[in-house]
Amino acid sequence: MAMILRNMFSMNAWLFVGCFFLPLSVLAQPPVDGVMIEPLTSFSEEFDTFKKGINGSDADLGMELSDELAVSGITEPLHKVTLRSDGIGRIARIMVFEGGHIQKGEVILFLDNQLEKLEANIRRVLWKNTAKVDAARLKEKALEKLWVDTRALFKKTRSVSLEELSKKELDYELAVAERKQQELGKIKEAFEYKLARARLEKRTLRSPIDGIVTHVYLEEGETSDSRQPLVRVVDTRRCLFVCNVEERFAHGLIKGEKVDLKIHSKDDFVQQRGHIVFVSPVVDPASSLLEVKVEFDNHDYQVRPGVPGFLLLKKVL
Repeated sequence: MAMILRNMFSMNAWLFVGCFFLPLSVLAQPPVDGVMIEPLTSFSEEFDTFKKGINGSDADLGMELSDELAVSGITEPLHKVTLRSDGIGRIARIMVFEGGHIQKGEVILFLDNQLEKLEANIRRVLWKNTAKVDAARLKEKALEKLWVDTRALFKKTRSVSLEELSKKELDYELAVAERKQQELGKIKEAFEYKLARARLEKRTLRSPIDGIVTHVYLEEGETSDSRQPLVRVVDTRRCLFVCNVEERFAHGLIKGEKVDLKIHSKDDFVQQRGHIVFVSPVVDPASSLLEVKVEFDNHDYQVRPGVPGFLLLKKVL
């Protein structure tokens, strides 16, 4: 029994020595094929470096610091539109290209509009044709003169009967009604022409904002419908910073308040000054966060919308 215990003690001792000295021997070996094994940086050192890289101070991503709080978020353009056609049609011509600047009201593309052009031209010809109105007016004048002369003759000499005078008056009244009907017809034709022009205009897609074309979804000759996006236009001169803030830090935030932002740009962060345009009146029950939007100027195009950034808030003690 004593022999067995002595052997077990000897084996445990050798295992302890091997586990202790084996890693030391591995670390003591020279690097293989020029590969250097660098010592690991402590977590606290890396965290301090990360914090200072954000804003040169001790602010971090959504962490409470001595006097400041940095809340992470994302940037987006203030004005962005995805345009679609009002109906089905073949794309006849595209007037823009991706990356190009476009002004408000400028033509983006034309859908095939031959039928709409023909209809508009027909409506215009009908509206401009005033032959029936002119004839009705001439008839009215002639019958009016005939009625007036007959009435004067009846009063002066009684050489015409009352029945004939009444017939002349009735003819004149019918001519007046016909002239008014023709004039109303011209008004109707004018509106029909305007409707035809509106349908023709709908075959032309125009930009509702100044901006840059970021995406053209279809090519010339392809068919689109009202559900198919055609072009996306964004205006990056003014942007929004959107973030979610803990409810306990959002009590002092009000619409119109000036705040500081740190926005990622290239390999660094740029300082931006903006104002709050929206503070959500409700809190997400799952995360206890509420949405905050900050508008800031970007006329120098330093910020590309879509990059992350930070909202810097004073910590309420």
